[in-house]
Amino acid sequence: MVKYESKAGGGDELERLTRFIRDTFQKIEKTGIGRLSYGGVPLRGALERMLYQEIVLDQARLEALSGLDKSKPTLPMLCPSLRPPSLLRDTAEMCRAWARLFYHRFWRTARRYSDHDSARTVEFVFCIIDPRFIDFFLPMIENLGRDRCALLSLSNGDVALEAKRHGLQLCPTRYSRVQLGALGRPPAALYPRYAIAVDQYLKALGTLEWMRPRTVIFGEAASFEEEIVAQAARSLRMRTVRVQHGRAGVIHPGYYDMPYDLMLMWGQGFVDRLKPTSPDCRYEITGSPLIDQRAANALDPHLAAFMESKPTVTVISQPQSTNILRSDYEALVSVVDGVMRSATGLNVLVRLHPADKAQDFAQLAQTCPQRMRVTRSQDFPLNAILRYSSVVVGLYSTALTEAVAVGVVPVVLRLGERHRIFPSPEDSGAAELATSPEAAVAAICRLATDPTAKAGYGSRMETFVRHYFGPAGGSAVARIVARIENANTGGGARQ
Repeated sequence: MVKYESKAGGGDELERLTRFIRDTFQKIEKTGIGRLSYGGVPLRGALERMLYQEIVLDQARLEALSGLDKSKPTLPMLCPSLRPPSLLRDTAEMCRAWARLFYHRFWRTARRYSDHDSARTVEFVFCIIDPRFIDFFLPMIENLGRDRCALLSLSNGDVALEAKRHGLQLCPTRYSRVQLGALGRPPAALYPRYAIAVDQYLKALGTLEWMRPRTVIFGEAASFEEEIVAQAARSLRMRTVRVQHGRAGVIHPGYYDMPYDLMLMWGQGFVDRLKPTSPDCRYEITGSPLIDQRAANALDPHLAAFMESKPTVTVISQPQSTNILRSDYEALVSVVDGVMRSATGLNVLVRLHPADKAQDFAQLAQTCPQRMRVTRSQDFPLNAILRYSSVVVGLYSTALTEAVAVGVVPVVLRLGERHRIFPSPEDSGAAELATSPEAAVAAICRLATDPTAKAGYGSRMETFVRHYFGPAGGSAVARIVARIENANTGGGARQ
């Protein structure tokens, strides 16, 4: 069984997990060419992403990882489903996986779609892994033309509902019946995941064959599903364009060997971040569409009136995890309580993370509903919330970086090194660093009530924004659309 050997310098748990997965799959590949491929299409990246996402979403496994001897974690300890070989069990798992793939999927697909189905043709397909990406891509779709665009999701669900709400075309998924390639030879314990990857690849391949786009466009593009769609697009010689959506706070397997022809990046700082792990892509800087001024980002009038009635402190919550302990979460709640008690001239708005199910902030808001509101992140665009804010506070949140981009000084509550997240504006002097709840309350009150307190951050914030968010002026969407059009007509090849 492959074992992990820690590197000098350690690193946080997610980086250790990434190195472990990468080393493990590297050793698997070295034992035989094509072991992790299908019909010559490499599936290693998809399998790495699948395994990483699976472990990160399993709190028990992450806690087990944290408790292991840092020099000797093993594959079965980190991934209980990848157990030591058992001929009977592994044979049964392989039979179930392949039966599901080659009987239920292909037989039912062949019966559902006749050979006389007429194919559709669009120029651009946007790969959507979550409904929030529709809002992100919508300005680009409007500029490119709705009739030229369609959305693709391998697991429709909520995406289909959101697409219908916006009146956008969603690709009906179907399986390829023409490319049944040679199977790889992964380790027996990986067969169920390998079968899922092949299944999803053929689903993406069949859908793209039918829709016939010239260019496939991705958001953050670091997930299992996006890797699968990108490999299908490359098999069909379609161009692939990745539009930066997030900040790559942790360089996990999704950011290694990214299979995209063109990477549209906000600023040089993020190019420098990803180029060492994905050197074969072509990188171009466009600025960030997330900080463009857009009419669609208008708030609900009642919330806007609330935030304008007094200087408003916006609190960015995070769900409890290995990085956000219960004590950390309670510390952020105590910051809000301290602000409510010591600064009666301030309002507080809490923006809950989608995975944050705790009731602490809601209970606190009930004690003073005139001065405190709680919203969910999906209720209003972050950009709009930030533009109405006087100060933003949080811990381990990339939203704090976006606050700098729109000119709002964030207060970063860092209660340990686990709360440091790239690109760390507080380390560049572009944000206020607080190492205790009391320091955070004092900083918030000072920044929200004293206009001169913000002046000292101006030049450092400008330098930070220029390096990480690129060109200013609110034309990022126009630049992105121009690059996509250029790639669609043959430009934007890999370097």
